[in-house]
Amino acid sequence: MSYFSLRRTGLVVLGMLSLFMWLLLASPDVVRGHGPTDYAISFYTFVGQGFAPDPLATQLDSDLWRVTGLSEGDLAYGDTATSGDFARGLRTLADPPPTTSGIYAFEVVEGDFALGVQPGSSDFTPGTFELRLQNQSGNTVSHVRIDYNILVRNNADRSSSLNLAYSLDGVDFVPVPSMEFTSPEAADELGWQSELYGTAITGLAIPDGDFFYFQWRSDDVGGSGSRDELALDNIEVTQLAPLAATIALFEATPQPEGVAVSWSTVAEPDCAGFNVWRATAPTAPETQLNPTLIAAQGNGGGAAYAWLDKTAAAGTTYYYWLEDVDLYGGSTFVGPAEATMLDPLAVTLDRIDVSTPSAGWGLGAALGVAAVGAAWQWGRRR
Repeated sequence: MSYFSLRRTGLVVLGMLSLFMWLLLASPDVVRGHGPTDYAISFYTFVGQGFAPDPLATQLDSDLWRVTGLSEGDLAYGDTATSGDFARGLRTLADPPPTTSGIYAFEVVEGDFALGVQPGSSDFTPGTFELRLQNQSGNTVSHVRIDYNILVRNNADRSSSLNLAYSLDGVDFVPVPSMEFTSPEAADELGWQSELYGTAITGLAIPDGDFFYFQWRSDDVGGSGSRDELALDNIEVTQLAPLAATIALFEATPQPEGVAVSWSTVAEPDCAGFNVWRATAPTAPETQLNPTLIAAQGNGGGAAYAWLDKTAAAGTTYYYWLEDVDLYGGSTFVGPAEATMLDPLAVTLDRIDVSTPSAGWGLGAALGVAAVGAAWQWGRRR
């Protein structure tokens, strides 16, 4: 199982990872992650020596990476660029900030290197890093998750952006508003600072053998003078399993006799049933409350359900999760919903309304393909 703790807050979805494989090719900067569905790009041997289709350990694979917006031109997939703007080398923590714009490997903490750029007036303003993945799962992929660190050394009085978008064809990119980053305008002396980002992108249809693209776009935002150094690190990509049931509502409400946990569905195409879980912290479920599976009642359609937690103690805040169990033994968690039992009774309610995009899978209201940000993913397979 894999754990991701994200910078942003909001609706929490705990999703099971399903078996699939992205082709990341034979590149030294790509390592297998926590399990069979995780891939991490760590840049642990990259020292800023450019890009090549058959890279050295100190280079990046141009079959995966594309760079645009440099004064020496754009790097296309499969190109070789091992000098000039594309290969400015390594800057360690002991080195002063670069004065020449271009692509670098930055040591952001001792022994940890990242893919970075020093923007300039004619370099990367605007510019993009682009990552190309190929679906080799043998199936059409509908849900993808990406997590990564953005790092900034805010040593200049100009702010810059580094915003995520995605594409099915490498031409038309869809921005993800929840994944926008802007460095501070006023300079500081804090050194490299890191922020963790993550999002699930749902409602896709990536056939087996097709490519999928992530793009980080940068440009000047405000201020004047020199520009901050920007970097990417610890990129992880996974496929997510869709929910067996489409959850329309999940909430927890204090009652005199306990906490009423209720939920409703609009579709249950592959749902075997549900489990209700509880914890005293919002990080992860701890205790299953129902002794046996609450059987699905929708017969493929929707239904309404409730579970009364009679063990809830007065004065305690509880967090509840719903485990959606599919017909094949897998499960996906939704939650938490929060409720506080008080004595005398006072109600503190956190209600989660969940709607689905027209494609049928995933959480979060969407127009067309939905990018669902602010999620922490956790998976389990029975």
